[in-house]
Amino acid sequence: MNASPKIYSPKELLQILTSAIRAEEFSVAHGQHCIIVDARDLRTPMRLKQLPNCPLIALHPDSTFNVATTVLSDFDCVVSEQELEPVIAGIRAQPIAASTLCHLLRHSQNLTIEQALTAESMAYGLLQSSVGFRNWLATRPQWTPSAVDAIAVKTSRNRDDLLISLNRPQKHNAYNEQMRDELSAALQLAIEDQSIRKVVLRGAGASFSAGGDLTEFGSVDDAGVAHIARTTRSPGLLLSRISDRVTVEVQGACVGAGIELPAFCAHIHAQEDAYFKLPEVALGLVPGAGGTVSITRRIGRQATAKLALSGITIDAQHALAIGLIDKVG
Repeated sequence: MNASPKIYSPKELLQILTSAIRAEEFSVAHGQHCIIVDARDLRTPMRLKQLPNCPLIALHPDSTFNVATTVLSDFDCVVSEQELEPVIAGIRAQPIAASTLCHLLRHSQNLTIEQALTAESMAYGLLQSSVGFRNWLATRPQWTPSAVDAIAVKTSRNRDDLLISLNRPQKHNAYNEQMRDELSAALQLAIEDQSIRKVVLRGAGASFSAGGDLTEFGSVDDAGVAHIARTTRSPGLLLSRISDRVTVEVQGACVGAGIELPAFCAHIHAQEDAYFKLPEVALGLVPGAGGTVSITRRIGRQATAKLALSGITIDAQHALAIGLIDKVG
C-alpha cells in the first residue's frame, strides 16, 4: 500500500454516521474509498441507522466466524490485520466497483434469488459504462472474437440421470454467451422433465471453468439488451430451482462464473487441484453470473465481499473450510 489507511474507533464511526454532512463526505465521490474500524473490543451490535456510501471494513483478529448474527453484522467485510492489505489494495484499484459491490450485497441478501439476480445484472450493466471498467479494457490487447463452438455444452442421459458437460476444454471452459444459452437450454430440460432425478454438472478438460470469456468483454452494444438477456437466460436461476438434484464436480480453475454457478447447487465436489477466485472487481465490475447471490447464501455477504474485494485465490481445502464447497477428493 502507498500509505497506511486511517483506522477509526467505533465511537468515531458513530460520530461520522450521525451527522448527515460528515456521512456524505465519506463516499467514493469525495475520495473516501472505505472506512476501516477497529472492532476488536466491540461487544454489542452497533445497529447503525445509515451506512457509509463506501465499503465499511471491520478489523478483527477472528475473521472466520459467522458474522451474520454477531456484533459485526453491520460491516461489509471483516478482516484480520494479515488480510487487510489485499482488501484495501483491491478497493483502491477499483473504488467504484468496490462500493457498488458492497451496496449490492447489503440490499440483495434479503431478496428472493430472482430479485437478487436482477439487481446483480443491473449493477453489472451499470459498471460496464464506468471509468474503472473502461480503463481496464484499455489495458487489454485487441481480442479477436472466438469462433462459434460446434457444441459448447454437451448433455447425455442414463436412465434417470442427466449429465451436463461444459465443452470448451481448449479454453478452460471460458464462459461465453453461447455456453450460457446452451447451459440454460440443458437446465430447462431438467426442470421440465420430472423423470430426471439427478443432474451432474462437469467441465471437460483441465478446468471446470476459468470464468468469463475475455474476448467478449466490452463487446456489448446495448447494456439494456444485455441485461434482458442475462435475466432471460439465467443458468444461475435455473440451477437454484433444481439445486437439491444437482451435483457439480469441479477441478482446476473455478474462477468467476466457475464458482458462481456451482454455488447455487446443494452439492459441490472438488478435486484437490481445484482453486477458486472472484476477479471481477479488479476489472471494474461485480460478479455477473450470480455470485453475489449464490456465494452469499453459502458463506455470507462479508466473506463473499472479502473474496471479491481482495481477488485472492483459495484452494480446495480452504474452500471446504469456509463452506464454499462440500467435498474434496
